[in-house]
Amino acid sequence: MEEFLACKQAGHAAYRERLSGLDWGELLPEPPYARNNLWMYPWYVRDGRWRGRARDLVEALREYGIESRPLWELCHRQPPYRGCRALSTERAADLVANVVNLPCSTGLRPEQIDRVGEALARV
Repeated sequence: MEEFLACKQAGHAAYRERLSGLDWGELLPEPPYARNNLWMYPWYVRDGRWRGRARDLVEALREYGIESRPLWELCHRQPPYRGCRALSTERAADLVANVVNLPCSTGLRPEQIDRVGEALARV
């Protein structure tokens, strides 16, 4: 387990370094209150042309051969639960609209992370 976590931490650190020059988004940091397993590497779009368009960004990255994923849709927006009561979800809705999960395999090589960074710089 420790080796797995070390791989995930190294991948997150490599993305953080590689993407630090992109001013329109940020790799969401580990929360300070817990040891995160970094299962996903979430890229948050702060501003610019992709703001509010995470699913479109996924498609744009696909054109560069990059597999990424949007966050899961909120439960109360899914067909079986539409119309059901939901608590305040403004922050969650913002994350769904603005987060793209970048490739996050423990087998990612530095050159693959660079390729993701190059694609994000071009889109």
